[in-house]
Amino acid sequence: MRSPYPVAEHDPEHRYDPFPLTDQQQAYLLGRTGAFELGNVSTHAYYEYEGELDTDRFTLAWRRAIERHDALRTVILPDTGEQVVLPDPGEFTPEVVDLRGADPEPELRRVRERLSHQVRPAGEWPLFSVVVSLLDEGRSRVHVSFDALILDYLSWQLLIADLTRFYRDPDLPVDPLPITYRDYVLAETAITGTDRYRRAEEYWRGRTAALPPAPRLPLAADPATVGVPRWSSRLATLPDERWRSVKATAAAHGLTASTVCLTAFAEVLAAWSESGHFALNVPRMNRFPLHPDAGALLGEFASFSLLEVDHRDPDVPFAERAKRLQRTFWTDLQHQEYPGVRALRDVARATGGGRRALMPVVLTSTIGFTPGEEPLLGHTLPRVFAVTQTPQVYLDTQIEESPAGLVYNLDSVDALLPPETADALCADLGRILDRLADPEAWNAPELLRDAEGTVGAGGTAGAEGLRGPVAPIPDDLVHDAFVRRARAHPDRAAVIAPDRTLTYGELYGLAARVAVWLRAGGARPGGPVAVLLDKGWEQVVAAYGVLLAGCPYLPLDAAAPPARIHALLDQAGTESVLDADTLAKALTLPEQEPPPATAGPGDLAYVLFTSGSTGRPKGVMVEHRGMVNALEATRAEFGVGPDDTCLAVTALHHDMSAFDLFGVLGAGGTVVVPAADRARDADHWAELADAHGVTLWNSVPAMMEMLLAAGPAPRSLRTVFLGGDWVPPRLAADLIDQVPGIDVVSVGGPTETTLWNIWHRVVPADLDRATIPYGRPIANTAYHVLDERGRERPPGVVGELCCAGPGVARGYWDDPERTDAAFTERAGERIYRTGDLGRVLTDGTIEFVGRADAQVKVRGMRIEPGEVEAALRARPGVTAAAVVGVPRADGRGHRAIAAHVTGDVDPDALRDALAERLPDHLVPASVTVLDELPLTGNGKVDRAALAARSEAATSTSAEDREIEAPRTPLEQTIAQIWAEVVGLDAVGVDEDFFTVGGDSVAATRVLVELREALDRPGLPLMALLSTGTVAGMADALLAQDPRLGRVAEMYQHVLALSDDELEAGLAG
Repeated sequence: MRSPYPVAEHDPEHRYDPFPLTDQQQAYLLGRTGAFELGNVSTHAYYEYEGELDTDRFTLAWRRAIERHDALRTVILPDTGEQVVLPDPGEFTPEVVDLRGADPEPELRRVRERLSHQVRPAGEWPLFSVVVSLLDEGRSRVHVSFDALILDYLSWQLLIADLTRFYRDPDLPVDPLPITYRDYVLAETAITGTDRYRRAEEYWRGRTAALPPAPRLPLAADPATVGVPRWSSRLATLPDERWRSVKATAAAHGLTASTVCLTAFAEVLAAWSESGHFALNVPRMNRFPLHPDAGALLGEFASFSLLEVDHRDPDVPFAERAKRLQRTFWTDLQHQEYPGVRALRDVARATGGGRRALMPVVLTSTIGFTPGEEPLLGHTLPRVFAVTQTPQVYLDTQIEESPAGLVYNLDSVDALLPPETADALCADLGRILDRLADPEAWNAPELLRDAEGTVGAGGTAGAEGLRGPVAPIPDDLVHDAFVRRARAHPDRAAVIAPDRTLTYGELYGLAARVAVWLRAGGARPGGPVAVLLDKGWEQVVAAYGVLLAGCPYLPLDAAAPPARIHALLDQAGTESVLDADTLAKALTLPEQEPPPATAGPGDLAYVLFTSGSTGRPKGVMVEHRGMVNALEATRAEFGVGPDDTCLAVTALHHDMSAFDLFGVLGAGGTVVVPAADRARDADHWAELADAHGVTLWNSVPAMMEMLLAAGPAPRSLRTVFLGGDWVPPRLAADLIDQVPGIDVVSVGGPTETTLWNIWHRVVPADLDRATIPYGRPIANTAYHVLDERGRERPPGVVGELCCAGPGVARGYWDDPERTDAAFTERAGERIYRTGDLGRVLTDGTIEFVGRADAQVKVRGMRIEPGEVEAALRARPGVTAAAVVGVPRADGRGHRAIAAHVTGDVDPDALRDALAERLPDHLVPASVTVLDELPLTGNGKVDRAALAARSEAATSTSAEDREIEAPRTPLEQTIAQIWAEVVGLDAVGVDEDFFTVGGDSVAATRVLVELREALDRPGLPLMALLSTGTVAGMADALLAQDPRLGRVAEMYQHVLALSDDELEAGLAG
């Protein structure tokens, strides 16, 4: 039968002519440079063996091998990038170091240091090194270093076999090889013209389009920052008796020994990677049958496969996982004509990977490849050390058989995998392999979990998770602490608003009237009552009144579109609404006590609607006991008391407002409420803080950034709670610099876990971090960092954050399906799956990483893109929609959302239509109409591509946008300042401030700059926020002060002067 491959013909006449490098050799050569991530190293192996050795015979053995194998006389021509065999490079003699009669360790370490990371010039012979260290008692340490440019692992095994037979008989006659490595390489180049190659190319190009990324392990640094990688090695052995048992069971299951080891390694990686779905780099020997004696050649023949692994299913037994992996691997091997290097280039093109290390986790199995019986190196002289290195790789694991059993060697880059992590990976691999010696273990889906539920010998967390301190929880309702304060100190100031100050007694009396009015009007205990009021003392009265009536309050945004408000009221099934009119009626009642208490700690305190992924908002039901736990823990931890005053800048429909209303007032403190028409004005906040000596601040970080943009932090502040979004370290640093002794506290936790359930006091060391830690759980609360199989993640490994404790919400209002999906049982306790990603740091704190799904936060407001997408698809003409977050410049969180739609629609009209139905934070900053939505290889919407497009669309140069230039000096002044603040070349007079990249912090900066430029300290923030465009703002400002046109003209005139003209004018 004719071979489907070309035939290698011996060409002795041109044996010493240059010939091309293989794809693999080219990759290795490039890896020696710094052009790629994790470069500047050679693909290199270093081994040490020790035992009794005749150095002279060993030298002769090497000379015989060099004479026989062209690969050992090969160098790379630097000018042409070809390889060439040297006919007579000279006589080779191993270096001998005599360490007899002295402590050998220092010199042995020096030899290891010199050879283990060697990068020999590719154009100089030899591309290998051999050193013999003479030790006492007739023993020797043999050091061998070789570059993979000339030898792959199988060739090294063949070389050991030749060294063994030439060592035993230096005069052993052998026939010359009938083919050379050059002959093989030239024949292999013709494979690209075969049908098998074309089928393999088609197969791999189809595979690489949907291939998952490499395992995302807990790295200590960004691989791009590692200049010259240094490698360390871990060597371990599964004893022969247990290894034989593993192989016997493997055979019974129809599995190869290599597949079993590959699956075991994949199990370890699944526990340590962010996802159990990843791709492994699996080298293959790759010798095609181009000649009957091709198997006897030495050279670089190797390639690799990109093996897809999916170990996310928690219920699949190990044996079945192994069978699935074997089927995938065997299918891949049927298409090995397409080199792995080319497949990896396809991945780089598909992912935009460029120069990154895309597949840096490698497993090499050489089971079945042995250098014969009792080899010189490895048996007569046992191996005592080994380390390998490969460019664009940071974890390289080799598995081989030896007389002692199964030997596994993990080599890793020190700067990326710290010693404790690499040790743990090695220990976990050994743990699984050892358990597989028991045939019963093959039927278990989990081999890293012991009977106590602890995962991994490598120090992974147990089933307990991370828990806060245990503390008693009073059997109180949320408002009980306030009621006690009102009765004890009725004359103390409770709420200070611009138009009214309420004492504790007055607040209690007004709330009691509301409670009576609600109950008389048909509000039923346990049924939510909507609070639909602007910022003011009235909100506080309403919230307490609802609670005193025995009902949970339902805060709604009074500025939301009427359609949105009605939809939420319908969803909540309530007709009880406290707005300005109904509250006024309630307050006309005579003073009286509230109705008798009907609620208990297990009843609802409030219902808060958040964005829902299906388009239907989710009503989070929070019980009194959970909120009381959070409030009590906060008061105890931070000493909140009667001497404290807080500024209530957080909106009532944001869960953080609960601290202002119930935490501060429950502790006897005072709440200062901004004016409704200046609720977003940072200058107003600063005035109130100074006037009332505000000591506590509680908001999303963006609001504190607005305050600091308007001026220095109030000196009276002692504690600042920042949550709901990333806390920038620079913000914490500014606060600490401006107010000595201030406590800056990062608080967190989703709405489904009450006010907050995790916190972190910022310390100086945090200011040098990329992010402020999420923190540790509050009292009586637990956090679990879980993988897709529900296992606790090891330290440093990203997983889903899941919460337990009294703060976990009852569920979602009238939504049992989504409640069951998000609130589950685990190890006997109820947990909430947040969808947030995080990891446990070495100091025991949790670091927040991001979202597991597409959910985003903009200015502290949680957004489910699905809700906006549902609203878009409901509009006429829209056939498909996708919404993504637009990343902030610092890479932490999002500054806006952007919509992409298909269909026959006007994007501006579509955005205007959404603004009539959705709150501001749910209205996309941009709407882009596409012919079709981009898809990933597996057919899903490519959100990463849309996010990149959105970032460009919302922040590009003026040349890329059609803009209308300013027409007046005032418009020009406003546009210049806008552009400078948001980082654009220019802005058009009709462009929306938030569309071009502005946010609330930027708005405050614009206002500060405009006030200075126009010499008008009292310019109102609402002039910017209410119009949103340069033209609109200019009109609003001129309506307030017509003289600003002339002021702006003078400002532009001064701005146009040169330095010399300016000095001359001032001198004159």
